[in-house]
Amino acid sequence: MPIKVKLDGFKKLAENAEKLDGRNTVNLAELLNDGFVSSHSNFKSFDDLLSASTFKATTPDEFDAIPNEQWDKYIAKVTNFDSWEDMQKRALDTYIHRKLFDGL
Repeated sequence: MPIKVKLDGFKKLAENAEKLDGRNTVNLAELLNDGFVSSHSNFKSFDDLLSASTFKATTPDEFDAIPNEQWDKYIAKVTNFDSWEDMQKRALDTYIHRKLFDGL
């Protein structure tokens, strides 16, 4: 007796993986969305996290001008990450996982 197997999930997974293949651009707001920030800090959004800091950055250039060492210390203090780099890496991992398993 033949066994029937549905492979729709594998096809969708392959399609999602193909979309992620190669070079992609993801903006910081998509990586550090409200769900991500609230699950790793006591803040509801990245804007709230930034506003609570002593750094006043309202433009990308102002944000880029924040001294890395001071920003790392702040991130380590208010999130469950050791540094800004760790936070970004986890955000990217979370984003990739979400995109890979989208629709499954």
